[in-house]
Amino acid sequence: MLDRIFMEILDMSLQASAVIGVVIIARLLLRRAPKIFSYALWSVVLLRLLCPVSIEAPISLVPNMESVSESYTLQNENISILSAGAAAYQAIGDALNGGLGVQHIHTDEIGEEGMPKIVTASWGEVWILFGQYVWLAGIAGLLLYSAVTYVRLRKKLIGALPLGENIYLADHIDSPFVLGICKPKIYLPSALGEAERGYIIAHEQQHIRRKDHIVKLIAYMALALHWFNPLVWVAYILFCKDMEMSCDEGVIRKMGGHIRADYSASLLNLATGRRILAVTPLAFGEGDPKSRIQNLAKWKRPLPWVIALSLLVCLTTAGCLLTDPITVENDGDFSTGVSVVETSSKEDESKLTLQVSVRKTDLSKSNQLLADKIAASWAWYDSMTPAERLASSRIPGIFHIDIDPWLACEEVIGLKIDNPLENVDWITKTGYFGGESQNADFPVKHIKATVYAPHRTERTLDRISITSGYCRENIRITLTAMVCADDRTFPIGSITKGYATYAQAEAFTVSGNSVLIITEDRANNLGYYNGDWYDQEACWVDGNVFYQLRVTGDKEDAQQVQALVQKLLAEF
Repeated sequence: MLDRIFMEILDMSLQASAVIGVVIIARLLLRRAPKIFSYALWSVVLLRLLCPVSIEAPISLVPNMESVSESYTLQNENISILSAGAAAYQAIGDALNGGLGVQHIHTDEIGEEGMPKIVTASWGEVWILFGQYVWLAGIAGLLLYSAVTYVRLRKKLIGALPLGENIYLADHIDSPFVLGICKPKIYLPSALGEAERGYIIAHEQQHIRRKDHIVKLIAYMALALHWFNPLVWVAYILFCKDMEMSCDEGVIRKMGGHIRADYSASLLNLATGRRILAVTPLAFGEGDPKSRIQNLAKWKRPLPWVIALSLLVCLTTAGCLLTDPITVENDGDFSTGVSVVETSSKEDESKLTLQVSVRKTDLSKSNQLLADKIAASWAWYDSMTPAERLASSRIPGIFHIDIDPWLACEEVIGLKIDNPLENVDWITKTGYFGGESQNADFPVKHIKATVYAPHRTERTLDRISITSGYCRENIRITLTAMVCADDRTFPIGSITKGYATYAQAEAFTVSGNSVLIITEDRANNLGYYNGDWYDQEACWVDGNVFYQLRVTGDKEDAQQVQALVQKLLAEF
């Protein structure tokens, strides 16, 4: 629960950062306009920081950002703060040593062997996991600091004398301020001169009329939630400045421009006073007198066209910042999923071609081991003569890594790929294709990772596939998971009519992924499996991973194969 809230806050903070940048630019465009417009724009930032719901529109200044949760897979794991801290400590050590591999994390769940269950997480996931506790600690620290300073401030107000309705004089304060929410009170230093009191009281009353004391509290709560984002601190400081300057302008407009000199002098006299602006959200006073005096010196009663233009800029900017760009699920002909493309010529030669579309995965941050192996593979290729290259059947940049278990495989490739079958305890792990080793000294590996780096020019990592083998009595099971470096649509296999009787159907996993099931009923097979056999292949895309689940048995086991496919899909 906590991690989901934290990821939502991270997503909101990222979007709000873009909004803050636009508001700062708009604030520069409005520097000659009344400050009330700049002040009003900060309400858009406040809404973005606190409201997780937004609407989509064709025009938006907010960039389309990838959700943090899309790369985080530890939501359902029971991980203590100590385990999260240990993983973070290990991740720091890996980073200092030049690596950003996966981390093994102990959960509070006890496995079948009586040992704590272990899950893996990428470097980024570790920091999301540990960051949620740091985030809570930061919020607690800010709120505790505010509470302590509020109590200390209340002690200084003991013995304050009433000067008028909700106005008090206090001996032990240096600067005037407003304190309270439901019934805000104005507190003035006893040493404040009679000539200055009128202007300061008018300023504070203007704050109260506009409900600035409530807005300031909400802004402080937003700052506490997003304290880790430096742009939010910048926004909070500028917001406070615009609040004070717009309030000053409101007093001048109400009392007349002739009081500017005396009003500025009263601010100057308070310039040496201790600011209470950031002490507590329940009390704020007269901060940044220098900027306010400079603003008053340049103030002129705005012309109607200036107000109209400023209002147009403000409304347009706010409208484009309160909406998100429309999410396009499919770009052009690109669709994420598995489909069947039938090409036919002659009846007995027509083929059923499986086609898959997957979104890209960032493979540039994979384990250094892969980078070294790819470099070695191409070094071998470059050292060969043209004749040796023609004679060789080995393809540069394409190689296999045999390793077990799945967690170790993830660590080797430096990428976390979920395998839903690893937690299914009623199937048995075997070789990649479900076969048992005939030689006890060389057992068949459960996991095989195939790495592709076929680009002739870039020679960068192209895709990674991991295949694992299982069995259920006499039924063979394999699961292959593939990720790609780029968005792509490509064929993954075909079935020729006359060679097999085939059928296609659609099912769904428990998590809601659409699954394409291809059934092959083959006879007199002379390929890898000899004899008559029955096969069902379930294909689906989950996130950025393409999965192929293949269940194979003899022809008389057809019903068992069908039941097993449905049972496995129900597991995930």
